[in-house]
Amino acid sequence: MKQLLFSLLVSCLCFSSVFAEAVVTRILARQQWPWNHKIRVEYDVNGTATDFPVDVTLTAVENGQPVVIPDSALTGRRLGLTRSDTYVVEIDPEGVFPNHDRVTPVVIEAQVAPSAGNAENLYMVVDLDSGDVEHITQGEILEGNYGSFEINPVTTNGAPIESVIWTGVTNSMLYRTQKMAFRRCSAGSFMMGVNADRPVTLTKDFYIGVFETTHDQEYRINSWTRYYFTNEVDRAYRPCDATSCAEVRGTASTISPYIGNWPTNRAVAASSVMGKLQAKVTAKTGQNLNFDLPTEAQWEYACRADTTGELNDGSATITAAALDQLACYAGNSPIGGLSTDALVKHLSADQGGTAIVGSYRPNAWGLYDMHGNVSEYCLDWYYGDLTTDPVTDPESEWFIGNVSVNKRVRRCPGWYTAISAAYNKLESGTRYGYVYTSLWKDQGYRISLTVEE
Repeated sequence: MKQLLFSLLVSCLCFSSVFAEAVVTRILARQQWPWNHKIRVEYDVNGTATDFPVDVTLTAVENGQPVVIPDSALTGRRLGLTRSDTYVVEIDPEGVFPNHDRVTPVVIEAQVAPSAGNAENLYMVVDLDSGDVEHITQGEILEGNYGSFEINPVTTNGAPIESVIWTGVTNSMLYRTQKMAFRRCSAGSFMMGVNADRPVTLTKDFYIGVFETTHDQEYRINSWTRYYFTNEVDRAYRPCDATSCAEVRGTASTISPYIGNWPTNRAVAASSVMGKLQAKVTAKTGQNLNFDLPTEAQWEYACRADTTGELNDGSATITAAALDQLACYAGNSPIGGLSTDALVKHLSADQGGTAIVGSYRPNAWGLYDMHGNVSEYCLDWYYGDLTTDPVTDPESEWFIGNVSVNKRVRRCPGWYTAISAAYNKLESGTRYGYVYTSLWKDQGYRISLTVEE
């Protein structure tokens, strides 16, 4: 191993604007010889919540001349930082000073700037009455243009998950009725299934509903809504609870439920919820946005939101205390003796039922009710257990030729799941199949849109 020798100095340069004023207040750099030749850079970033997220750029200066540090020579936390904290980056000097064999002064400088991610679309809002589509950037959320937000506090394996959550979406019934909010999920990889043993890679970004689709929203799209609960006023803000997958996408008489349909193509019936939503948006905007159910890989990826445990709050294993914060299920129904404050989430004081969407804590990406409330249909046809083979963009790849299959995947059971069963069923990887035309009192869905670029 070659020893590269340096006399290390440090300097802090901070970029400020009316938007971001976070600063690097301390920086320490040292070579880790004799353990290895890499340079360890430790730095503190400080600011208020509204200053974040930020990107930190490290540069080197040798003999008064700037030296570019390529991304390939850097490892560690420096992009999309969302909180005041101490961060560590390692620089491989062989990727910066490949012929360095003498002691010379090298200055490591740190620059802070608003995160490049601030300019990217983070949310999308569809007006279900007009068909208008609005995109909201991370920067607009952080500037407070859409109400309250928070820097996500969820951790997994002790490490924070960097994310900005638009909490203002829960402060108005508008986003449970006339407007539908979607969160953008960036392409990535994760371990899928109850045992987290199936490596999955998703190559395309996608949007997914912040909330489960409510009765009021479905009525605005479809001009009718099927329901299990008869309390018309209260059910408006609660998820669709007796919906079949056939009604959401189409039936055997309107599109072929087997050959000729997904995954062969994404055709939906014009008379279905998805068909009417697509038509309304196209008529208003001219865009052909193929709103649909998420694939089950997209659903679980969004549910986990970078967590790896059984629950998406970062818990490695399920506990009753965690479930009560995350999910509406039989264990915290009025039958189970909830407090008066908790009862208002349900349909009545003497009957268990669904909760108003967004009543419980969101996951790290700001998605609500991914555990409990209602089970959610996915695009995939159900044909038994998943394999452990690595897959990319899985889409019921086993389906072609299995024309007898008539079950769609459903993810996570709903409000009536008993406490004795919840510990086996309410985790991020739980999946099961249900006949796509069947109706049941906990069947719902949330809408998704894959980004085609």
